[in-house]
Amino acid sequence: MKPTEGLFLRLQSCVSTMKSCLALLSASLRWLSKAAHRRGIERDAIDEEIRNNKFGNRGALFIATLGIGAGVFAIWQGAAWIGGILSGGTILGIASAYITGTRSRSSERRDKAEVMAGLRSPNDNRR
Repeated sequence: MKPTEGLFLRLQSCVSTMKSCLALLSASLRWLSKAAHRRGIERDAIDEEIRNNKFGNRGALFIATLGIGAGVFAIWQGAAWIGGILSGGTILGIASAYITGTRSRSSERRDKAEVMAGLRSPNDNRR
């Protein structure tokens, strides 16, 4: 066996190893790119949800102010019953929306904790 043949075989082995390393690196970069894309999509979804919540809260504040203001105005004009119904109904509506939202968030947190603890699968809908 000539000395150059051994060198050639070692070079072939090095090239093969380098190709494997490059393939692994390429796969890793694709995975990182996909992960960054998923995080970007999740961040956009969260930002959209925050915008929707802010819009809903501002709308609710406007409607509540309008309802209570109309009730106060009716009371000021001498229509105490109508004013009481308008103001009281608005306050009851706000309270019921708050209680419903609190229960819903509490239920979501409990479900998430059960899934994270492994007590049930994410697709298990018990309701």
